[in-house]
Amino acid sequence: MRTMFPKLLICDEPASMLDVSLKANILNILREMADERDIGIIYISHDLASLTQIANRLAVMYLGRVVEIGATDEVVGSPRHPYAASLLSASPKTDPSTDRQRMLLPGEPPNPIELPDGCNFAPRCPKATERCRQEDPARSAFKDGGHEAPCHFPVEDVETELLAEYAREGEHVEVQQVEDESFEETAEEA
Repeated sequence: MRTMFPKLLICDEPASMLDVSLKANILNILREMADERDIGIIYISHDLASLTQIANRLAVMYLGRVVEIGATDEVVGSPRHPYAASLLSASPKTDPSTDRQRMLLPGEPPNPIELPDGCNFAPRCPKATERCRQEDPARSAFKDGGHEAPCHFPVEDVETELLAEYAREGEHVEVQQVEDESFEETAEEA
């Protein structure tokens, strides 16, 4: 009897409520299934650390639109859209001995039913100009491998450029120095 396997598996936050060791086991099983049975997996999550363990390609969405897409290591290592960079700054680092700066975005997201003209992220972006508020940006390609982001003023260097822009804005944007103690404790348990 021949066993049928699906060609596509959609996982929506499959490990979000699990402890670190169980989450790692689930991710390993999914990765093995994908490799051994040639199954495509769409893995939906807010946990970027788990996405880096399982995904070859990563798409970051804001208000239902892809704001950055590309090979996972390129998007995580060099985010180009200000929202992707902010989101990545909030994820725990794998090396708990290193400090990181986390950007807390100002304001609230726009109403998804009445989206603003131009870039949806413009009301919260420190780099936004009048052009961003009026003109929807086209995707810009950054690498031949398909790393793209729709942004008129893509991020070149998160640490110096984007953090400096947020600090200049002065709209109660918090840039926090964070020690990943909680990550260190859970990593020791695993």
